[in-house]
Amino acid sequence: MDIISHSIESSEKDCCLEMEELPSELLEEILLRIDSRILLPLSGVCSQWSDIIYSIQFWKRKLDYLGIHLPKEVLQNPNLSWKFFYSIVLNNQGIPYQKNLIVNGSGELENEKAKLNDGNRNEEDFDESWFKSWNTLSSGGQGWRLLKSLPPRSMPQEVEHNSYFATSNFSCTKEQFLSLTENGLDSEILDNFQPDIEIEEFYSKSENHGAIYDIQVCLLDGCGNVLGKAFSFRKNMEAEDEDTWRKVTHTFKDYGVGVRFVKYYHGGMAEDMEEGWFGVRMTGSSVKVKFPEVKKTEARFECKCKTKHKMNLNLS
Repeated sequence: MDIISHSIESSEKDCCLEMEELPSELLEEILLRIDSRILLPLSGVCSQWSDIIYSIQFWKRKLDYLGIHLPKEVLQNPNLSWKFFYSIVLNNQGIPYQKNLIVNGSGELENEKAKLNDGNRNEEDFDESWFKSWNTLSSGGQGWRLLKSLPPRSMPQEVEHNSYFATSNFSCTKEQFLSLTENGLDSEILDNFQPDIEIEEFYSKSENHGAIYDIQVCLLDGCGNVLGKAFSFRKNMEAEDEDTWRKVTHTFKDYGVGVRFVKYYHGGMAEDMEEGWFGVRMTGSSVKVKFPEVKKTEARFECKCKTKHKMNLNLS
């Protein structure tokens, strides 16, 4: 038994010596082809492996090997460490930056006739999950409705889909919670770099009808607490105002350590009591996290709650 153990140990040592003798260029080519999820533990094999695996250039090459292409200014940013590129490699949803994280922001995922022809009312047919990925809070009058077949004139060119949400003559509101980490954003990058978070949406009204539009967006930490100042915008449109599309935007900057979620709320109603869907319309809801640029702190978020979190984050 000792002879066998000695033989195995000798073989392992011989193997290790052979690997150490490999040129760094060849070893790097081998490591590029290994599953990224097990590469970090392999850094403990020897210093040569560690130097390669913890190098920025290796992870940039890994991105290229996997066919993931980042903007030139991101690749050349001296403030970004290997951890940033590693986090993108691990994300199976693609590059999470400069990507709209709102799901179904224009109602493009809806194809059921009921949602195109009927409203979601505050009666027996009220459904909190009427629209995919949205949580309906109120659906007054004839309720929320999705319009696709006849988009209003001057549909925004920035919006990829010719569909929009329409409200009725009583309050219609809905919200969507976004988990930044579940969308592939690295928590350390969020804490240390605090990359800008951009909000955008288009809203309009019906011809010869006044409407009220409301949007509120806030950033939440890992415990569900609001960080910084929430963005809130309200617009009262008169009946004689043009029914063209308007754009509302906001950028969260330097919001502090701990952001993990975004709460996106919008809605509105018509100013008159005529039945139908003559209230505010909205489309192109968007939340995008920009690429990190400059490290702002070394601090990391730590939950210090001694009781249950203040809110239940329903992200499904």
